[in-house]
Parts: sequence; structure tokens; C-alpha cells
Amino acid sequence: MGYISTEDYIKQPIVQGGEPEILLSGRGALKLILSTYKSTDRTPKSEVIVSEICKILALNRYGKGAEAIKRDLDSMDIDQTINWVCTVWDKHINSSDIINLFGQL
Repeated sequence: MGYISTEDYIKQPIVQGGEPEILLSGRGALKLILSTYKSTDRTPKSEVIVSEICKILALNRYGKGAEAIKRDLDSMDIDQTINWVCTVWDKHINSSDIINLFGQL
């Protein structure tokens, strides 16, 4: 997938004491979720997860409510969405929240 870059991977053990493996980071997972959401074969689960992401952002002082954030996301194309992820990641999103949501896909 062209939207996932080397910065979206981390190297760490999967199990405690194990060998480090290359894993998708929380930001990479968010990009993957939003890419699925923006695609033509959108799944009902991606709709739910994006709504949850919007709630997390609203709770983390993004500056808008969850519904307004979702409307903004819906108005963006995929390139704008990926750029948006890069701008909000450090300030408003917790990696573990996204990884937990990714597990629901």
C-alpha cells in the first residue's frame, strides 16, 4: 500500500524476551484503517472504528466534536486523509487506542 511508509513500522519483540520483529505502528494502523474506510469496498466495521477514532479525537481535545470530525474526514480524499493523520498523530492520538481498534477490523 503506497500510503504506508517506513516511518509507520516499529521493531520490537512480539512476546516478552523474544526477538525483535518488524510491526506496523499505531500510526501505520490508523493509515490502514482510514485507507479501508475511504476505499470503495468500505466495510461496516471500518465505519464503526472510524466513529470510535473520531470520539477518541474529540476526547483528546482535537477542537471539534466526533460528528464534526467525521464530516471533515468524509469530505477529504485519501491523500488529504493521510496528510491529516500525519498532522494529528503526535498531538491527539494514543497508539495503544488505535492498535486496539485495529484488532476489531
